[in-house]
Amino acid sequence: MQEKVLEKYDLARINRFNTILIWAFSTILSIEAFLTMGTVYGLKVFLLTYAASFAAALMYYLNRKNMLPLTIAGIMICMAPVISGTILTLIKGGASSTRIFMVYMTPPAMVALY
Repeated sequence: MQEKVLEKYDLARINRFNTILIWAFSTILSIEAFLTMGTVYGLKVFLLTYAASFAAALMYYLNRKNMLPLTIAGIMICMAPVISGTILTLIKGGASSTRIFMVYMTPPAMVALY
């Protein structure tokens, strides 16, 4: 019974979903930063969030080409928003905004999919 459940469990599909999720959150956070904090801060958020998106996409691509193990790719995809959020927090001067919590709460949800 347990083998049948694991046959349907596709880690590559979860990696693809998590990569798409990172792109979606990057877009939402970037638009929100441009609208609320101005162009200079919005550009910083845009660069950092899309850097995480490109890193996740690169890990997904390397995994699909069998150049990176599936588990390593999954870990690195989930860590990309954490690293980006930490750098963004340091630029902001601390976690003074509530929207940064969305960045830190997304990776545990992504890891829970595995």
